[in-house]
Amino acid sequence: MPENNKQRILYTFLVASLMIYFMFTYNKILLGVPVNAEMIKFPINQYIIILPFALFFSLLFVNKSSKNIALKLVTPGKTHPAKVKAAFTLGHVIHMAPLMSLVSSIIWSDLTLKEFIAVWPIKILENAPFAFIVNFFIVTPVVGLIFKKLQPYIK
Repeated sequence: MPENNKQRILYTFLVASLMIYFMFTYNKILLGVPVNAEMIKFPINQYIIILPFALFFSLLFVNKSSKNIALKLVTPGKTHPAKVKAAFTLGHVIHMAPLMSLVSSIIWSDLTLKEFIAVWPIKILENAPFAFIVNFFIVTPVVGLIFKKLQPYIK
């Protein structure tokens, strides 16, 4: 886990980058884009636009608020590590799914305000379970491995 601000920024950047990729790919599938090599290419144009929002939200308040939620649910050291990890992931998804669905919908949809108000809760419900699963089983383990290799160089 990150021990200082430089490490927190790097860790958050790595998590946000992978989550953006997986969520863009997942939402393409929801829209009916055929699964092929073209579909899984990294969406650099969207990534450049959405990454600052993800970093801003995470670093400014989501990470701390997620930690508060998790610590109300579990006690690290007394609770099984998988449950602790799940509680932290849940806390993060509770915040980021609505925020990033909101930002993405505002940027890329051409809905009227009335349509948006009707569609936004549905997007949250579509995205939150997938975000939890991919964060818990793929993103966090992969970023953890990468971060362990890079951590000694970032003091």
